[in-house]
Amino acid sequence: MELHVPGTVSLPSLKVLHLVWIKLTDDESASRLFSGCPVLQELLLQEIHGDNALNLNISIPSLKRLSLMFFAGYIQKLKMNAPILEYLILKDNQVSLEYDVEDVSSLLEAQVTVSSLANTHLSLVRALYNAKFLSFNWDWYSIKTLYNFKMYPLFLNLVRLELNIGYGGWSELSRFLESSHNLEVLVLVKGANCRGLGIECHWKPPKRVPKCFLSCLKVVHFRGFEGLTYQMSIVRYILNNARVLKMMDICSSGTSDMPLVSKFNILKKLSMSPRASKACQLQFN
Repeated sequence: MELHVPGTVSLPSLKVLHLVWIKLTDDESASRLFSGCPVLQELLLQEIHGDNALNLNISIPSLKRLSLMFFAGYIQKLKMNAPILEYLILKDNQVSLEYDVEDVSSLLEAQVTVSSLANTHLSLVRALYNAKFLSFNWDWYSIKTLYNFKMYPLFLNLVRLELNIGYGGWSELSRFLESSHNLEVLVLVKGANCRGLGIECHWKPPKRVPKCFLSCLKVVHFRGFEGLTYQMSIVRYILNNARVLKMMDICSSGTSDMPLVSKFNILKKLSMSPRASKACQLQFN
C-alpha cells in the first residue's frame, strides 16, 4: 500500500500507529503524517520501502515506544528525535543505512539488531547512553570499517547488557565493559556465524579492569559456549577480576551437542581458575 500525504493531517486522538508493508512516495509524506499525530505514543514501522523516499524522519515529541524493522535497502537515512521515548526496537538488515539521532535521552530499554556492525552505527550507539537495559545483536563485524571508531560514551545508567556477537565482533565486549561503570548483569551470546569461515574468533581483554568489575557486576550468562580458546579466556578474565560476582552461568545450548565428558573437563578447568569473588557460583548447563 502506498502512503502519500500531500497536505496536513489531523489525528488528534491517535496514540498507536502500526504501518506494515508501506511504500513511501516521497520523503515528506511520513513527516506530514507524524506531525498530525500530536499524542502518538506507540509507532511500529515494518518493511517500509519506496522508489523515491530515501530519508525517514521520525520527530515525534509524544512518542514512548518505537519499533523499526528494515529488511531492504530502500531507506538511506533515518533521523530520530523523540525526547520522551522509553522503549526502542530496531532491526536493520541494511548495510548502508545512515543514522541521525538527535534526542532519545529518556530511553530506558533498547534492542538493536543489525546485519553488520559498522561505523554508520556510531551515532546510534552514542544516543543510547542513558538506557538502563541494552541488547545488541549483529552477524558480521568489519575491523577495517570500525578502525576509526571513537570511544563509546559512558553508559552510566546501564545495569543490564546483552551482546549477541557475530563473527569478528568480540573486541566490542571490552569496549562496552569499559564504558559501563554500573553494570550488574552481563549476557553474552555466541552468534550462529561467530566462527565465520572456519576461523575461530578472538578477544582482547580491556586495557584496565572495568569499574563495574570492582563494585557492581553480579551475574554473567554465557550462552552458546563451546569451550573455545577465546571463550575460556573471557570466562577466566571475569572470574579473576569481578570482585562481587555471584553467578557465572554457562550454557552450551544452541550449539552442537557437547559430550558430557567435555563439559566436565571444561567445568573442572574453570573451577581451578582463581576467583576475585569468594561468593561466586559457577554453573554449567
